[in-house]
Amino acid sequence: METEGRGNKQSSSDREEENEDLVQLGDEKIAKGTEACSKSLLGRLFADKPFSQGTLDNALRVIWGRPMGFRTVERGNNRFQFFFDSEQDAIRIERGGPWLFKDYVLHVQRWNEDENEVEERLRYFPVWAQFWGLPEEYKTLEVGRKLGDKIGEVIEVGFFSVRGKESRIVKAKIQLDGGKKARDSLRLAGPKQKVMEIGVRYERLGKVCTYCAYLGHEAKHCNRLITDLTAHQNTQDNIGEWVKADQVGKREDTGGADTGGDKTSHLRPAQPKKKPPPTWLIEDFAGMSMHDNRDTEKGAPESLNKWTRVAPTQIPEKEGKPREENRSLILLDDANPAAYSKEVHLEKDDTSKEESGKKKIKQIARQRGENFLHVSGNKRRPADMENETKQKKVCLEERNADKEKVEGASRQMAPQIP
Repeated sequence: METEGRGNKQSSSDREEENEDLVQLGDEKIAKGTEACSKSLLGRLFADKPFSQGTLDNALRVIWGRPMGFRTVERGNNRFQFFFDSEQDAIRIERGGPWLFKDYVLHVQRWNEDENEVEERLRYFPVWAQFWGLPEEYKTLEVGRKLGDKIGEVIEVGFFSVRGKESRIVKAKIQLDGGKKARDSLRLAGPKQKVMEIGVRYERLGKVCTYCAYLGHEAKHCNRLITDLTAHQNTQDNIGEWVKADQVGKREDTGGADTGGDKTSHLRPAQPKKKPPPTWLIEDFAGMSMHDNRDTEKGAPESLNKWTRVAPTQIPEKEGKPREENRSLILLDDANPAAYSKEVHLEKDDTSKEESGKKKIKQIARQRGENFLHVSGNKRRPADMENETKQKKVCLEERNADKEKVEGASRQMAPQIP
């Protein structure tokens, strides 16, 4: 009895010592941390060599458009956690995956409190697999789905137009297991038990070793190849270099057939439906094209054709009718396109003879002084400068004489005040 009592006291004392090191936390204590992690993404980089947190942080900040509050936390073994201030940035980047960083696949998933579940989801990433060499009678969505099931879980199937000997192929979007070997071919048996080999190519697969068929490195850095070479074993590649697709193709309309795309619509970036242009805009464009064609035939420049369309609202009134005061007009002359750029200010019909005479004097002065008032870029001699000064004096004298004649004529024509 005494021995049992001593044992119970010792076990209770051990529990007390363990409880002394235990700190219990409630939900309210980690509420802020949980909220920050809810806007974060967990990512796995399928690369054999390790990458640092600073390398990914600097590169992905630029690739992802410098999201607000972005920071990277390293979790070891090429696992990282990416934090964002905006929920929209986290959704956008998750939907845009998988990403390629230095030609390595970077797969991201939303953070979850269950670490084991997130790690399992990070093992698989979506990728398009192309099937080449199918006979035309075998190019159906059902055949594409069956071929995709041999590689991974099928998300979507469709027909695509491509360049080359085959103008139309079948593609399947699958969840590829990053920890397994990649396949470059599948064997297909038809109804008559005829076996044929179908080629498989992957889009955006990143670096893959053709010797061991695993992701994350190339054949020149493959440890298995080095080991086999040392042991003088077979060193033949398991897959061909064509496993990485060199084209994507253009999707064809399946005519309403079920491609399985609705099940994973959340994985693709949201794209709004384009709004059709209104009727008035189409008619306006059509009218502008007609004007441009007519003006082009006349030889008018494009910049002048714009004035042609607005000219009808500025056409001057007919002769004999009074013109409005301070009204401006762009003159359009079909015979001389350069006249389109001249702006003429129309004035009153009762303009005095004196003002018209002054305009005439200025016009004469410009015509006569056009030759010697122009200064060229060449250096002038003193003799030329003297001749120019004499010509200016002669011009001024002639202009003053013309001005006196005009003023005298205007005084004679002015009505006498009784």
